[in-house]
Parts: sequence; C-alpha cells; structure tokens
Amino acid sequence: MSFRRLPDGGKIDRSRPVTFTFDGKTYSGFIGDTLASALLANGVILFGRSFKYHRPRGIFAAGSEEPNALVTLIRNGFREPNLKATEVEIFEGLVAESQNRFPSLDYDVNALNALAGKLFSSGFYYKTFMGPFRNTRFWMFCEHFIRRAAGLGKAGLVPDTDRYERMNAFCDVLIVGGGAAGLKAAESALQKGLDVILADENPQCPALPGLKHNPNLRLLPRTHVWGYYDGNTLAATERVADHKTNRTEGEPRQRHWVIRATEVVLATGAIERPIVFPGNDVPGVMLAGSILKYTQTFGVVPTGSVVLMTNNDSAYAVALGLRNLGATSVLIMDVRREISDEARKLGKDAGVEVLTGLAVVGTTGSKKLSAVLIQNFDSETGKLSGEKREIPCTLLGVSGGWSPNIQLASQGGGKPVWDEALQAFLPPEPIPGYVFDVVGTAKGEGLPAPAAVLEIRASDSKQKAFVDFQTDVTADDLRLAVQEGYSASEHAKRYTTLGMATDQGRTSNVPGLAVLAKAQGISIPEAGLTRFRPPASGVSFGAIAAERFGDLRPYRLTPMHDWHLKNGAAMYAAGLWERPMIYGKPGETIEQAYVRE
Repeated sequence: MSFRRLPDGGKIDRSRPVTFTFDGKTYSGFIGDTLASALLANGVILFGRSFKYHRPRGIFAAGSEEPNALVTLIRNGFREPNLKATEVEIFEGLVAESQNRFPSLDYDVNALNALAGKLFSSGFYYKTFMGPFRNTRFWMFCEHFIRRAAGLGKAGLVPDTDRYERMNAFCDVLIVGGGAAGLKAAESALQKGLDVILADENPQCPALPGLKHNPNLRLLPRTHVWGYYDGNTLAATERVADHKTNRTEGEPRQRHWVIRATEVVLATGAIERPIVFPGNDVPGVMLAGSILKYTQTFGVVPTGSVVLMTNNDSAYAVALGLRNLGATSVLIMDVRREISDEARKLGKDAGVEVLTGLAVVGTTGSKKLSAVLIQNFDSETGKLSGEKREIPCTLLGVSGGWSPNIQLASQGGGKPVWDEALQAFLPPEPIPGYVFDVVGTAKGEGLPAPAAVLEIRASDSKQKAFVDFQTDVTADDLRLAVQEGYSASEHAKRYTTLGMATDQGRTSNVPGLAVLAKAQGISIPEAGLTRFRPPASGVSFGAIAAERFGDLRPYRLTPMHDWHLKNGAAMYAAGLWERPMIYGKPGETIEQAYVRE
C-alpha cells in the first residue's frame, strides 16, 4: 500500500503545514488532514494491531466506520485512548501513539497469539471458566494475564484539566447530516420559517446558498449525534477545540448537547461494507469508496497497482475518480458475470481493465499487501472453479454494497426492514415518542443493487477470513457459534464479540448476519439484526459529565420535592427530574450516607 500527496486539490490547506508525531517519529501534514490521511501521505502502512491475535492492521475506511486504526492522543501528559485516526484532525504538535502492541508496532510479541488460534475461537473467554481448572489457583494465575491482555488503549494517571460544557437547545427541526439530502431538508424547513439545527460530524458544514446567515439556522460542525431518546430528545458531542494547538482561556474542549426537537430529519447517509474472503485483513485491503475519499478530500492518491473487487456498480465510479486524479494502474474485478451498461461505460471512460466472474480467494504479504489470489466465481451458487492465479498489487479496494446508516433511527426500538434488492436493512417506521423522517441514502435512495455475495468461501485456504476486524471475529467463529448453539444474532454477538468493537458493527453486521444465515439455511432477515443502542459512536466521559450552560433547562419536580428538601435530601438531575441523591447527616460523606441508608 503506497500513497503520495497530490500537488493540489482536496480540502486541505497547503498554506498551513503542521508537524506531529506518531510513535515518537515526526511527520508533516496540513490543516484539514486527519491523522489517517497525513500518515498515508507520509507512507505509513501499519497503524495498529488487532485485539485478540495482534495481527498487523492498516487503514480500512475513512470515517467513523474505521475498525483498525485506533490511537492514543497525549496532551500535557493526559492520555486519551481509542480514538479513530480517521476522525482525529491533526494540529501543530499533536502527539499520537499506536495501541495494543509491545514492545513496538512493527514487532509485537503478542502476535504469537495467532499460533494458538484454535484456543481463541468462539466463546474462548466463557470456556476459561469451565473445566477441571475452574476456581483453582492455576486459573487465578491465568486470570491475572487475561485481565492484563483485556482492553485496547492504556489510560494514564494524569488528570484531565480541560473544560467541558453541557448545552441545551430546542428547535422545530433537527437535521442530522449535512450532505445533499440534509441540505435540501434544511432549505425546505427554513423557507417555512422554522427554527433549524443542522449537525454534521465533519469539520465544516456545507454552505447553504442564501440561507447560511438565516437567523433561524444554527450550524453545528464537528458534531456527532449519537443518541436518540423518547420525546424526540437527542444527544450529541461537539468537538470545539480538539483540533487546536492552543485553546483560548475558558474555551471548552467539547460540548455535550441535549437537543429537544419537534421533528428530526435523519440524513445520516450509508456506509460501504466489505466482502469477507481469506486473507482480507492484511494492510492494503480497504473499502473501495474510502480510497477515493482520501484522494478527493485529502489529495492522497495511490501510487501502486490498485485492484477493486466488487459486487455492485459503485466501484466503477471509484475507478473513474481515481484515474482522473492521477492513479496510474487500476483493475476492476467484478464477482458478477454480467454487469450493467452504465458500469461498462464507466469502466471504459476510466480506461481500466474489467474482469468479471472472478473473486479474490487469498492474499500474499504480512505487514503489507503484495498480491491477490483470484479464481473463477459463480455469484449465483457461490462456487469457485478453475485454477488460482496471482495478480500483483499494493492496494485492494473492496465493495460489498452499501448499508444505510440506521443506528439513530433504530435506537427507539423500531424494527428495521430488509430490502432484498439492496441486500440491506432500511430504517424502521417511528414508534410513539419519536417523530423523524429519514432521507437520502440513509433510507436507500440512489444506492446500487449488489449481487447477494458477502462472503467468498475458499475451503482449501489456510488464511483466516475476518468479519469483525478489531476483535478478530472470523467467518469460522460464527459457524462454530451456530454449531455450539449460539445461532440467534444476539447470542452470536455476545459469544463471538461480533459488532462489539468501537465501530459498533458498521462494517461487520450485515456480512456477519450473512454468514450466520447461510450456516443455518435461513435468510438474513430471519437471522435478525441485533438491537441498536446509544452511543452510536465513542463519547468522552468529560463531555457526558460536563458543566451546564446554554439555554435554560426545564427542571421537573416530583410531588414529594419539598418533603425531600425538608428531610435533608441532596438533589440531583435524573433526566428532566430532580430526585434525591442522599439524605445526609451533618458531616456525613456520600459514601457513608449510602451505607447507612
């Protein structure tokens, strides 16, 4: 995997270079870069190690769906672990470290775990509590090392001295997502004279021509809406100063927003998903659309040979975009034998070779991709045939179709709807207490229809086929879960940790369900989607525990409120209600009151 920085283009500010460090080495980038894009531009391939097997992992995606590139940021001695390099904006003096490795990222002694792969199969952590060693001194000895291996990042002992604010806001319409569909919804609402809040996780919300300075519009860039609760109450985190070298006096690092909206418009978009195949986790395997995003947004273009494996038409637009922006060698490999006229035209316009009826069945390379192994593939039966052959390449982009981002829409408990044509779950209808509308690709509009191929199973391969990259869940793990009686999606999730990583199953849920369903001879909707719960993405404890600022918050008092106060209760806010925390006696601590009561 090799990239270079284009001399122009993208949304970075080349007039504002910055220096930063990663694992003690100094690199350079530009304002507007993420840590991921800047490191790619500097030729960095290895970003992290996986949780269980400590396998080398590279960048896989370009946004909140990234499962591999978790880093720790260090500022004034304070350590903040498990941040996604794809979401960290670089600034002058940023200090970042890779995680889950010892003594270094290149040479991690815990990679020996891979040699004991069978011991770490489905439910291995449950099975350690069973058998002849249960409750023995030997097990207690082993427990010490199991606990040391648990977790990913390492928290420090230096306290966090940053300020965090809690804001309350009210609006007629909250729009989540600043893409084309979100902007159209904002324009429509503003023309009706409604108060609108538009929140977008990107650094800059797109401008609304003629409406940007509308007094009824509040823009919240760098804001991730992560929780949707009854009464149309939503929670969001705004990254106010995470991207700044120096913060002004009194400026908060982040704001925790509690937004109460009459109506919500979810323009949350869709996420490209992978195809599962042997050897799919080697650095150099990425989502196809993410490769194009790094090139278009950050001016970082691949320099070596690029292969795009796809089951749908979107990879053809990726090929055209990459070729137009300077990629010299691009090959499309489509698992379908028949492709649309539009896809064929895009391939011709891109000037790339298109191979159909083929699939990747393996890779070569350990810390970086050097070639892919391909074989004839029948997308209708899932059967492989013929001899394998090797194609040298340094980058493999994979597109297994698109999954609408339905997490927020589903948090209320509504049941998502399976769309057979899109091979994806669409958002549910609102249930009582939730008033929302889903627009754009978040409800499947404009998404290409893929072939029903989410796994390439090569039975003679010795390479693992990963479904959830961060927690090292393989397709074989899921089949073993079914064999051992954990076939229901919720059971399989807990038994294998599928979808429990920091990306919350964004890229692994649907491929994982496909494997579970096939192992039982049922359909994906019959296998069932697991329940979505907040937060939809990582939230800092500082933001959740923030001070209260902003619009006045309505406190609700129970009929016993005055009685509580007369009897010495210390009150606290539980949602919108004031409730007693303790009935303290003079000189008594909270802990002492808890014990006494």
